[in-house]
Amino acid sequence: MVKTVVVPLDGSDHAETALGTARWLAEAFDADLLLFTSTFALDPAEDEQYLHRVISARDLPRANVEVAAGRSAGPAVVNARRGSPDSIVCMATHGRTGLRAVVLGSVADEVVRDLGDPVVLIGPSFEPGGGARELLVCWDGSDVSATIAPIAAAWAAALGLAPRVLAVRSESEAPVLTAASGAPLPATEALVATLGAGDRPVQLTELVDPDPAGAIAEYAASYPVALVALATQGRSGIASSALGRVAAKIVNRSPRPLLVHHPLR
Repeated sequence: MVKTVVVPLDGSDHAETALGTARWLAEAFDADLLLFTSTFALDPAEDEQYLHRVISARDLPRANVEVAAGRSAGPAVVNARRGSPDSIVCMATHGRTGLRAVVLGSVADEVVRDLGDPVVLIGPSFEPGGGARELLVCWDGSDVSATIAPIAAAWAAALGLAPRVLAVRSESEAPVLTAASGAPLPATEALVATLGAGDRPVQLTELVDPDPAGAIAEYAASYPVALVALATQGRSGIASSALGRVAAKIVNRSPRPLLVHHPLR
């Protein structure tokens, strides 16, 4: 499955907040770590030395380094991932406040938009969730949100996490998970069938809240959630459409790592 966890670093403490999650994933998947940075310096030796210092300071086993010279960060990360089969990018992203709260850090936005494979993002509200055992799957009933299901199923099995589907709707919207009779909707049944492969139980939770991103973040903070999984349909970056903005807000406010999938069209 995952053989390499690629961790983009830029020398900042913020970028290094991804290392704890990356180490957890590497140990769970029995994978290598690849600490990665890009530079326009004529001599990349100093950047390479920085990556080796991080490995030493954090005592990271099975860790390699790679420096991409002469490339900006976003394209360099995408290229590094594509050059490393069976790898996953795990990276921190800067949050924004006020009117810019829907915008991810530009590098994370580029990677999510252009890679087409899931990316693990560590947002600015991240808090370690030691001992958490649930994988929270965000669901809105759309075809796009359904694309996360097979990915979430594979990760839940590999990481030993119990999948839970969380749907959040406004009071004026129809239920997403069940019909008025209480029976699961056909789309819900299909979702559960995918997530519950191997007779793994799947829990369903539906909340009524006008602020879906806030409700998801609060749920992740209040329950034993280790990882939040979601898909976004942002068409030109994660914050370009209504659901894209919701996804960006979730990344911004979630206390847990997020497994984000942006299916290429």
